[in-house]
Amino acid sequence: TPIVFNAVKRPAPNELAAGPGLTGIISVSTHRKTLDLALQLHPDTDRVFIISGTLEHDKRFEIQAREELEGYESRVRIDYLTDLPLNELIERTKGLPKHSIVLYAWQQTLNEEGIVLESRDTLARISPSASVPFYGMGMGGIGYGLVGGYVAGPDSNGTRLAEIVLRIMDGEHPQDIPVEAAPSGPQFDWGQLRRWGILEKDLPLGSTI
Repeated sequence: TPIVFNAVKRPAPNELAAGPGLTGIISVSTHRKTLDLALQLHPDTDRVFIISGTLEHDKRFEIQAREELEGYESRVRIDYLTDLPLNELIERTKGLPKHSIVLYAWQQTLNEEGIVLESRDTLARISPSASVPFYGMGMGGIGYGLVGGYVAGPDSNGTRLAEIVLRIMDGEHPQDIPVEAAPSGPQFDWGQLRRWGILEKDLPLGSTI
């Protein structure tokens, strides 16, 4: 049976050629595109805070961000707020300096009762009192505190996967369908645009609000 996948790592050529065939999409990080977008909307930004963390304290999201944003330090100062407890994150983001923005990568933490808060729920606890706007890459964060960003997620991924499946059902061979990057595009929360005084005319063409 052909397999249509959504993966974070491209299969090897011999894997793609095996059996009845594999094809699909690869999730690609959009840290740079999202940060470029945020800096265009806030041209006076001189400092960026990147929030990430896991319960395992493995720093994998910080490492990914550092790799993708290599070279940005010549443009803005970048500070990493990694693996901070929820209460500390709330207090830190209340008083961030002017001309700053937050790039929210991922944050899994515990609430006051010791219950695990997933990334968007953590975001929803932090962003209301934040002194600067939040941008991010996860579609799930739209509506939970992100102004926006070049986001990807299950809606756009599922649509693209379904389109590939239909091509195979119509007789196309999986081996003839190139593996491609998962779709992402600029999406924004209207309420957050109003909160931070961002005009719709300044958003990239093709933005979804």
